[in-house]
Amino acid sequence: MAMLNLYHGTSRENLKSLLEKGILPWNIIGKHNWESESDLEGIFTPKKDCVYLGSFSKAKNYANSMGNGIILGVKVNVNRLEFDEDSFQDNWKDSLRFNGTCAYHGTIFPEQIKKIIYL
Repeated sequence: MAMLNLYHGTSRENLKSLLEKGILPWNIIGKHNWESESDLEGIFTPKKDCVYLGSFSKAKNYANSMGNGIILGVKVNVNRLEFDEDSFQDNWKDSLRFNGTCAYHGTIFPEQIKKIIYL
């Protein structure tokens, strides 16, 4: 089973829950980042049952945009990776290479969180 280290940017206020429950897909927690009028065509609507991961720099940019951010380093099975629909790529490798992000199908469990970086 091939594993890959990727990153997830979030707010420090989420850390306790993430360490207890893991990183849950948006549809399980009931919200995502793009619920706005700018998403009328569904372009930014994320994939169900997925968590979004990326390069360190993408995760850092996102965490910084939240204020009081953190970056989680996670280790994931590459067989569960998918392309990020916003990347306009058709596979996770190109999505990660060109957009810096990809989707992970399922929950990322607490034991998969290998690093916590405070910004």
